[in-house]
Amino acid sequence: MPLPSKESLRRRSSEDSVEWFQRRIAAVPGFEVLRAAEIWWDQRYDWLEEKGYMMRPRYRPGWKASWLDKPHSFQCAEDAECTVILPSLRYIIDITQKYRCMDARRTSDSQVVALKRVKSSSDEARISKMFSSQKHAENPANHCIPLLDVLQVPESDEVVLVMRWMCPVNDPPFRTIGEVLQFFQEILQVTVLPLDCSINMVMDAGTMYSDQYHPVNLSMKYDWSGEASYESRTCHPPRYYLIDFGFSNIYDPGEERPPEEPIMSGGYMPPEGESDTLCDSFMTDVFLVGNMMLKHFIDVNTSDLRSQFGIRGLRFLRPLVKDMVRFNPSKRPTIDEVVNRFTALVKKIPPRQLRSRAISMEIPFILVPFFALSSEYKSWTRSAIRTGKPTIPSRVS
Repeated sequence: MPLPSKESLRRRSSEDSVEWFQRRIAAVPGFEVLRAAEIWWDQRYDWLEEKGYMMRPRYRPGWKASWLDKPHSFQCAEDAECTVILPSLRYIIDITQKYRCMDARRTSDSQVVALKRVKSSSDEARISKMFSSQKHAENPANHCIPLLDVLQVPESDEVVLVMRWMCPVNDPPFRTIGEVLQFFQEILQVTVLPLDCSINMVMDAGTMYSDQYHPVNLSMKYDWSGEASYESRTCHPPRYYLIDFGFSNIYDPGEERPPEEPIMSGGYMPPEGESDTLCDSFMTDVFLVGNMMLKHFIDVNTSDLRSQFGIRGLRFLRPLVKDMVRFNPSKRPTIDEVVNRFTALVKKIPPRQLRSRAISMEIPFILVPFFALSSEYKSWTRSAIRTGKPTIPSRVS
């Protein structure tokens, strides 16, 4: 149901406008009252506060929507931002644990964190703890989001995993082709890929922002005092992570890997899943990564609601990606072969192309030259060259 316009509100008396607005907004579930998925967190506000994590005003005891008496302010109200319906939260949500996530702020240092409910005996809890151990945390190839804390829920078989709050991979947007390739490099660098790596990738963009961004509305500051400004990935390279281990397994490197059942990921079923046979999960992972690169970046079908991002100028990767998504798993390259071929391809790309603008496929082709040659972008590129910023962002100084 559409919200009332300012003009329609002005035509009513002030008192009638408020009453009418309240009736209309009440028909939009999840705004002026908590949704069912939010109530679990609301009921544990005091417990989380005792543990050192403060949720936003919307989830505090006795909360009342701030806009009910100020109908014009609904779209500008911080407490109207509902975490559980946030699309970008797919990175900490899987199909079996829908809407089990929340944002909070750690009181010790004001760091914004993500809270995720999982079964204490789940593989996800076990694998997340393993990759967060000191042994694996010091490995530069480890791109599994580290745990900051694990909270045992009182009188429950669940735990709350505490992680740094992450951004979607494309928000803020990529600026250059080199920035996109940095993302691919880090994802392919992972030596142990979790099953279900189609779109379960996120970005730690903390270094890009001068102020803490709001976890639901990334364009705003956390305290809602204004817009959140950020720098490019070239100037402040982020780190990318694979997360959500709901379908993952741990293998002993000294033993032969048992065949696994293939899974659907990101709305796509690998070819081996159509035959309903067991398969080598590592080769399925190669397909899932390649399918992500193909469907979400290179050959994006804008009419396919499952597709995202779509960046022009990446078709030189198409032969490699096509091999990664071959119908026969035995014909696909191993992840080590993929990394070697990717590295060789990137080395052939001239610096000028790597610094070229990453233009969304949503931009009509006729307008591409205007985006690629804008004076603002050319000025930014000259500045990056003058200050010695690499064509492909790197966190190594």
